[in-house]
Amino acid sequence: MTPLSLARSLTRSFVKAMPWCILVHHHLAQGGCGWLELSATSPCLRRSGARLRRGKCTEMGSNPTGTATAQKTPASAGAFFIAEGDAVVLQDVVMETALAAVATRPGAAHLVTRVEPVLLPPRAPGSVRLRMLAAPINPSDLITIAGTYSRTVFPFRPGFEGVGEVVEADGDAGLRLGSRVVPVRSAGSWSSVRDVAVGDCIAVPADIPLDQAATSFVNPLTAITAVEQFVTDRRPVVVTAASSTIADHFAALLAEVGAPAVGVVRSSRSRVRRPELWSAIVPSDAEDWRIRLGSAAADAQVVFDAVGGDHAAVVMETLARAKLLVSYGLLSGEPIDTTRLRPRVALRFLHLRALVHDGDPTLLRRRFDRAFALIRGGVLHTDIASTVPLCDITTALEHGGRGGGKTLLRVSGPTVRCSRGR
Repeated sequence: MTPLSLARSLTRSFVKAMPWCILVHHHLAQGGCGWLELSATSPCLRRSGARLRRGKCTEMGSNPTGTATAQKTPASAGAFFIAEGDAVVLQDVVMETALAAVATRPGAAHLVTRVEPVLLPPRAPGSVRLRMLAAPINPSDLITIAGTYSRTVFPFRPGFEGVGEVVEADGDAGLRLGSRVVPVRSAGSWSSVRDVAVGDCIAVPADIPLDQAATSFVNPLTAITAVEQFVTDRRPVVVTAASSTIADHFAALLAEVGAPAVGVVRSSRSRVRRPELWSAIVPSDAEDWRIRLGSAAADAQVVFDAVGGDHAAVVMETLARAKLLVSYGLLSGEPIDTTRLRPRVALRFLHLRALVHDGDPTLLRRRFDRAFALIRGGVLHTDIASTVPLCDITTALEHGGRGGGKTLLRVSGPTVRCSRGR
């Protein structure tokens, strides 16, 4: 059996009839090129079996009418159009295909991130294969893509948060096929399919809506952890970037423990999601904002800061009694100027990375249980401004989040279609 006929036979047995196609490059043992269109329901190319051209290597594409066109490609490459989720053969190993967002280098996310077809090796024992359903775009994703953290290696597959469906697992994994999980510990959720260690999967209760499941990790667990660790009395707590989703989470959790929340926003045009949760909102573009902040939070000892840079230092200078600055984000892209902090001020950094990688797994799951309970009860809620197919990642990154909520990537499913060059 030739490599091409073997690929056709195996792929047909693995086909999952997705309504869109992607381009996959691989090498054929005997050279040449081939084109496979294997899903009868796929509109991106008409179904006509397989074609192989020897000698000159050609890449078969499609136009809106479904007729094939050809372009020359390097003679060593094979080019196959197949449905996402199908299988191909690469050096006698059956591999599924997927789409993944990839940041090719540090920079502005919409300029350096693109969606690429990838081959998935066979799932390793102890891991779970997930069909990702939805994933939000978070500031932490954008900051990482920008190259803020020296530990980030490029090319980089972004997406620290998302929800996926179990499509393959070991019999003793303890996860049902078709159940939903939140993967933790690693990025890569802006992918249609990904493999995750079974211990890094948090089961999602069936009654949690998809959009809230997809956003149940980064913001809820950060806010829950911060309030549990650092709020010990009912004095006011100051929260910067108060118009953000996580700030709304902070305000809700502070209300539960009876501590007034005082928010600082960038502009008088900024709006918080639930004004009733805040004892005061202070816009930092007002001339007297420091006076107003000092009055509203005179007794505050704790500040939760997501901005960093000079802003955090000025807030601490304004609050004479504040003793603890908890930094959990870096929206300004600049580190906090510690030289401007009073000697009595303690600076603490709160990052989920430490909780997830170095913390107690039982504690992590307990906090997820609490997050799901708070989501179920409406205490925590993430507004979704727009839902965008993964293939429109550039548009999502450039314009997302401007409608007062998160941009949610619809990573896979019948509504997701990709064309070449996306």
